[in-house]
Amino acid sequence: MVFFHRASRTLITCDLAFNFGPTAAAPTRVLMRLIRSYGQLGPTKLDPLLIRDRRAARESLERILAWDFDRVVVAHGDVQESGGREILREGYAWLLASR
Repeated sequence: MVFFHRASRTLITCDLAFNFGPTAAAPTRVLMRLIRSYGQLGPTKLDPLLIRDRRAARESLERILAWDFDRVVVAHGDVQESGGREILREGYAWLLASR
């Protein structure tokens, strides 16, 4: 689930992306390091294993990335104040490239 607030150029996400860093609880930091998803906005490294319909996921992501957002608010982790669209695109490069 995602929401786009045009006026503030903010994307609000549920589980599309995570952004856990040093402010997260210790067990969360350990887990995110184990799955190589610590300290960066994006999907977890488990996502490629969890997405069953890559075409549908890619099409949805392409629609989201077409929106003019900069800031990303995640349900899990820290807010990405700027550069969010490009960072999210980089995090999902593996999905966007799979055609």
